[in-house]
Amino acid sequence: MWTAGIQKECMDLAFVDDERVLLVALQNNVLLTYNALDGTVLDTIEWARRLQGRYGDKFKSKFPLTATFKTELSTLAIVYRGQDIVLWNYEEDTYQLYNHDTGLSDGLTVQMASVNTLLFSRSPESSLLVASYTLADLVLFDVRLKKVKVTVSKAGAYYRLSASPDGRTFAAGANDGTIKLYDFETLRVVYTIRSEDHAITTLAFNHDSVRLFDIRGNGRSCRVWEPAALLRREIETESVRTPSTYSRDNHEDVIDRNDDNVSIVTALACHKEGRYIVGKNDATVWLFDSHSGKAVTQHFKLHASITKLGFHKEHALLISVDTAGYLFVHRLQLERDEWCAKEVFQHQSMGTGVQHSIMNLKCDRVLICANDKAAVYPIRSGQAFDGSINHEPEVSYAFTNHPTNPNILISAHRQTVRLYSWQNLASVNVEIVINLSQDLEPDMQLRGIAPILNNSALILNYSGHGPRVKPRAFSIPIPVTSPGSHETKGIAHQQAVCDQMEYYIGSYQDLEIFLGTDGWICSVNKTSFKDKDEVLHHFMPPSDWVRANPRLVINVTDLGDILFAWKGEVAVVKHGLDKDYEVKRVADAL
Repeated sequence: MWTAGIQKECMDLAFVDDERVLLVALQNNVLLTYNALDGTVLDTIEWARRLQGRYGDKFKSKFPLTATFKTELSTLAIVYRGQDIVLWNYEEDTYQLYNHDTGLSDGLTVQMASVNTLLFSRSPESSLLVASYTLADLVLFDVRLKKVKVTVSKAGAYYRLSASPDGRTFAAGANDGTIKLYDFETLRVVYTIRSEDHAITTLAFNHDSVRLFDIRGNGRSCRVWEPAALLRREIETESVRTPSTYSRDNHEDVIDRNDDNVSIVTALACHKEGRYIVGKNDATVWLFDSHSGKAVTQHFKLHASITKLGFHKEHALLISVDTAGYLFVHRLQLERDEWCAKEVFQHQSMGTGVQHSIMNLKCDRVLICANDKAAVYPIRSGQAFDGSINHEPEVSYAFTNHPTNPNILISAHRQTVRLYSWQNLASVNVEIVINLSQDLEPDMQLRGIAPILNNSALILNYSGHGPRVKPRAFSIPIPVTSPGSHETKGIAHQQAVCDQMEYYIGSYQDLEIFLGTDGWICSVNKTSFKDKDEVLHHFMPPSDWVRANPRLVINVTDLGDILFAWKGEVAVVKHGLDKDYEVKRVADAL
């Protein structure tokens, strides 16, 4: 990993020489060549000097609008306002000009049309270059044949183009929010997406060219499309394309809207080695590989929508809960190179269904709370112990294991913490009243409690109803187990960090990971969880990743990948914690 500062905006970059060299085209007419291994600058070339010498004042003191590489042809295509397209062979240091009407040009004619953006096909064998003009025309050039291959008049004024890795398709985004997929060889439309959400900022295909990512609103919205037209193009490389394959009869027109047929991701749990487990509202539970993003296997199917998943790595046990009141515990194990799920416990709760559930640290007992009554069940026998805990209806509460005493269960109830024995839920006769530094809103509910900071403290998450109620987090010391009534306060020197926390995600190595109130994924070192200035800001996810589902479903894997449940998908941000950025908070600015 290395970082290099640049003087002007980067228009395009590309790796060459087996990814050992990085080419960077800057808006000041400079090509930078870096050693990709250590970041040293190998060469700096100002391409505009020779260009001005050949074509005079046409390019004097002008800066390009955009540029794109075709490394297989050692070519950089460059766009200047009101000028022909410049094709510069950076290996031979030669130039060619291309215009809207004829392709290869002598540069003497006045160009009446300006280019908005342009793009090469990503197929290594292809020499196709598509350009979107201000006249709303799309023009396809073959730069080997040096001519215009296809022109589509009034196709649309596109400002965002993206080519599929297989070179067959490109996506074009217009200012009105419309996205069209074109066949790269014929400029025939194969798919259209219409949306009322404008401001497309980025389009990108996935590695196998069957999905399109659509980012809008300066990164605040991200959609994933899997058009049938792209799936139908998954044909053998050697097969012959027929006109019927890409005829206009295959063109589909869709409107951006919620698809009620999509199975929504409702729960996430992290497995081992970057794998993660997904529960959906169609009652299915899946195991995914974060390296490939593909499902490893469908483990099993419950009776209704999955509400909770929890995986205990040491014992390889998965606890899953659905809305029909069923709770299952499965042991996940690898048999003959296939992951299998073997049921070891099952329970159904009538009435409210399962409100809360948690396994003890030994994973031989499970607490199940239903109808505001909690009971403990041994995993082997399934018969509940005699003891139980009763809670007031309509009042929020949460459970967690005591991090330093495996025999103790912690129950939090608004601003009260009680300790119970895992043996039979007998009270340890400890009641702790939490004296918070700030009053809670009347309708705020306790949503979760978890140990943090190497098990030296507990974090309590509260949230309310509606966007105006700001989520709150507080940290308190780990409760002592000595009998009696105690009072504790939120840890004052840690509250500055808690005030920036909207949702606690989990731990990764020496970091506590959380979603900040400013919308960034943040972290803080476990040893310095007391200074707001030491909060690291890593990245800001699109707002619809954290608002698409009725409740936040975010997790962090043992490899540091951040997982977001996004409708029917899981967005995996890899290496998101590797870098951090300086972010000025509004409160600090004031």
